[in-house]
Amino acid sequence: DDVAALEAELALTRRAIDVAVVLGARSIRVAPGDDNPARIAHLAPWFARAAAYAADKGVYMGFETHGGGISGSIAAARRLCEAVGSPYLGVLYDPCNVMGAGVDYRLALWEFREHIVHVHVKDGAVSMERGFARTMLGEGQIDYRWVCEALDRIGYSGDLALEYELPDPEPEVGLVAFLEAAQAL
Repeated sequence: DDVAALEAELALTRRAIDVAVVLGARSIRVAPGDDNPARIAHLAPWFARAAAYAADKGVYMGFETHGGGISGSIAAARRLCEAVGSPYLGVLYDPCNVMGAGVDYRLALWEFREHIVHVHVKDGAVSMERGFARTMLGEGQIDYRWVCEALDRIGYSGDLALEYELPDPEPEVGLVAFLEAAQAL
C-alpha cells in the first residue's frame, strides 16, 4: 500500500526490462507482488504500467508457476493476466513446478494458453513412496514431446529454457545430459 515503495518496484522492473534489451533477452521473470489473490485488483494497475513499458521495449514479463496464492493457482494467475490485459505480462509456464504442486501440467498449459510468455524445461516424478522429486530430463513423468507439440498448436513462439535444479550430478555434467535429452525431443 506504500505508493513510494510501489514506484520504486516499478522503477526496478523498468531497469530489468532495459537490461533485458541490452542483453537481447526476450523475457524477464517477475513476481506477482505479494502473491495474494485478494490483491489482484491492487496489483493489476501497477503491472499494467510495467507492461506498457515492456511493450515499448519488446520484452515480455512472466511470473513463474510456483506454488502460492496467484502463481500456484490457474484461476488466480489467469485473473491477474486478464486484469492487466497486455500480452507483455503473462505466465512463465513450468510443467514440472505445476506437477509438483499437484496440478495436471496438461490442463495448466491449456488454461494458460493465451498467457504463456516463457517456458522452463525440467523433469520430475510423483510416487507414493517419495512424493514429488525432480529427475534428470527424460527420466520423469513430464511428456515434453506433448508439451512442445501443444505449444506449437497454440502458436507459442517464445523461449524454452533448460532449468537444471538437481544436486547430483554436478551442473558441469548434468547440464550436458539435460541438453542431450532436450535435443532428443
